[in-house]
Amino acid sequence: MSSQDISKDLPKKLTRSSLGSVDGINSNLDDNTPQKLKKPNNNPQTTDSTATTFVSLATGIVNPPIQSNSPDNSFKPAQPSDQKLSLLQQPRSDHPRVSTTGLFSKVSSHLSEYDKDQWGVTPADVTRSASHMKTVTDFEPFSEESPALRFTPHAYHNKARAGTLELPHGKVNTPVFMPVGTQGTIKGICAKQVEKMDVNLILGNTYHLGVRPGTDIVHRKGGLHQFMNWNKNMLSDSGGFQMVSLVSFTEISETGVQFQSPVDGSTLLLTPERSIQYQNELGTDIMMALDDVCSSLITGPRVEEAMERSIRWLDRCISAHKKEKVQNLFAIIQGGLDRDLRIRCLEEMIKRNTPGYAIGGLAGGEDKHSFWNVVDVCTDHLPKNKPRYLMGVGYPIDLLVCVAMGVDMFDCVWPCRTARFGTAIVPEGLLKIQQSQYAEDNRVLCETCPCDVCSVYKYPRSYLHHIASKTPLGCHLMTIHNLGYLKHYMDQMRTSILENRFESFVHDQLMLHFPSKHIPAWVFDSLSANQIDLENPQKSVFIRDETVTCAADVHVKHAKVYQAEIDPNNLGLGGIEQGAVQQPKEKAASHQRMSQTAKDAIKEANKKQREERRQQHIEHAAAHIAKMEALKAQEASAKADEEKKE
Repeated sequence: MSSQDISKDLPKKLTRSSLGSVDGINSNLDDNTPQKLKKPNNNPQTTDSTATTFVSLATGIVNPPIQSNSPDNSFKPAQPSDQKLSLLQQPRSDHPRVSTTGLFSKVSSHLSEYDKDQWGVTPADVTRSASHMKTVTDFEPFSEESPALRFTPHAYHNKARAGTLELPHGKVNTPVFMPVGTQGTIKGICAKQVEKMDVNLILGNTYHLGVRPGTDIVHRKGGLHQFMNWNKNMLSDSGGFQMVSLVSFTEISETGVQFQSPVDGSTLLLTPERSIQYQNELGTDIMMALDDVCSSLITGPRVEEAMERSIRWLDRCISAHKKEKVQNLFAIIQGGLDRDLRIRCLEEMIKRNTPGYAIGGLAGGEDKHSFWNVVDVCTDHLPKNKPRYLMGVGYPIDLLVCVAMGVDMFDCVWPCRTARFGTAIVPEGLLKIQQSQYAEDNRVLCETCPCDVCSVYKYPRSYLHHIASKTPLGCHLMTIHNLGYLKHYMDQMRTSILENRFESFVHDQLMLHFPSKHIPAWVFDSLSANQIDLENPQKSVFIRDETVTCAADVHVKHAKVYQAEIDPNNLGLGGIEQGAVQQPKEKAASHQRMSQTAKDAIKEANKKQREERRQQHIEHAAAHIAKMEALKAQEASAKADEEKKE
């Protein structure tokens, strides 16, 4: 079939209808959307079939009406009990997906200045959109049920599993940690540097990209992949998390979420339909359903309300999804810390049979025992043939425990954010590079880390101490290290599962994090519940300790104990390696509680350091004053000499 024949069969005009009303409440999205988010339409009375055909192809081909993915087609979309929504129903083409470059060339030749005003596109956009569509559409569907995703587990250790996630832009090894590029960039580094780390899946945020620069602009540039020059897979958050992070700027109703921009005060109504539209325009490989998110610290009827609304909003997201052949829509399990609510939500959302599932509403300050119990019940009930994504988790110990519970995917802003503040992730815990003991330390951050900072550039800690959090380069290098370290950490975890030695890997990591063998009670309980033997005399016997809360606290404690005996003037994490080597293993156990002598030594050392810094400031100020007085005297003398000459 020629390109001319194809163009004749295409619909003359595709339009977008607006959201209906909810019991008389005006919810017209265009009226509540900032001007920069609206699609240009300066002359709606004039219709040019060629330009319209171009827009329908180059800025997003639509598919036949979606059918329920449920095998028995039994579920009915949930509706609120006292309201009936008129959903956003956008027309879909019944014509087959096309990626014929000849048609794009033909359409491009007919574009005029009118087309640019009408649609906001130029002939140059045609080529970009055509090449982008070829990368997205020219692949064989994985299956009729899940055309754009295939998940294959390869090995298990109880619930822990290593697999491969296949998406339109390539394969992803699981378990995987996904760096977060909220506004289309991972702060401090470029896409090619991330790609060099062999990272195959990163995140973008729908809300932030919708506000600035606008998803319609990104769409006209070929989608988020081309916009940010990223050739691997992308996942887009729906914008639901901003209900918590921007809670003082939001109003939540059955219609959606009304955001007020903290930047310019403009408002944005984010509905399930609008969230999916934005994500369709971004062109990400995995899209998240818009859910009603409340803080994990909230209890009472609000938690159940948010859970039930998330189910209803999922149905609206499924109805609004236009590109199920190239984009995957994940459901998000809600229900707070209530086990029964979580199970109810799981049962309902599993009926919708989405390509994957996320566990949401955690990592918000809840106690760790509640955290691991919720994750455990979710992974127990989620389908084994679908990927499981735990949102907002990125601490190394949390990753280790949750992989043991069967989670495949993680994301968190913490590794990059803490890097910008001068903290590096190392096998023993956290290394705060700005501490004074690193001023003359010539070692790299981590000898076993394959990142460029440690293995290629080999910047010493002394140099990073000098520039970290003070210069853009310091933030850049620390970010590369933290992301590279976590990539290597997840790869090691995956390999250990494939080689049937995951339990030994867990033991090794716990020994690095907790040299006294006293581990947090929640870590002990969660790993034991998932058949990790922590009391095996042939490996290591760990002690369940209610007083230990996190690895960072343990390291600060042990580092100071060891160094108080070695050198009271040299405190901090850097002494862990020295102290652990110099102290016999049997003696290390005796340091699990700080003696009063050690505490006094630390206080005295801190007092001495403060006094030294104070004295340095006094001397510096005195020198500055003396210098200024000398300059004034010199200026006065010069002025007097000039007066004498006159």
